[in-house]
Amino acid sequence: MSLHAVTDAASVPLAWRLYLPKDWADPQEPRRAKTGVPDQVDHREKWRPALDMADETRSWGLADQVVAADAGYGQFHGLRHGLAERGLDYVVAVRGDLNAHPGGAVPQAPERSGPGPRLPCYRTPARSLKDLALGQGARRVASVHVAAGLVSCRV
Repeated sequence: MSLHAVTDAASVPLAWRLYLPKDWADPQEPRRAKTGVPDQVDHREKWRPALDMADETRSWGLADQVVAADAGYGQFHGLRHGLAERGLDYVVAVRGDLNAHPGGAVPQAPERSGPGPRLPCYRTPARSLKDLALGQGARRVASVHVAAGLVSCRV
C-alpha cells in the first residue's frame, strides 16, 4: 500500500507499507515463506497502516491536504474517524450498503429505566448516503459526514 501526493499534472509516492492479509499472518503459511515476508510483519487492519503513513508524512512538515481514498479504505470507520481526529479533510468512497446519520445528528442517553449503563443512541434510524444527500440538496452534500453510497466526506 502507498500514500501519494497528487496534482492535476503529476503524482509521486511518498510512503509505502506492506499489507499482510489476515490469512497470511500464520507463521506456517507457505505463501509467507515463499515470498519472504519478514517474521516481524503481522496482519493489521488495512486502515491502520494508512493512518501511520499519514502521520509519517505530516511529521515531515508537509502542508495538510485533502485525503482521498477508495472504498477499500473508506468503508472503515476507523480510517474516517482517525482522519477526522487529525483534523484532516477527506473524500472517500464507501460501499453502498453502509448507513449513516446526518452530520448534525447527536446520540442521546436514554432515560434511566433500570440498572446498567445508559448508552447514548440515535433517536432516528440511519439512512443511505443517497437519501441523506438528496435530502440536503446539492450545496450541502459536504455536511454528510459518514454515510453510505458513493462518497463520504468531511470538507
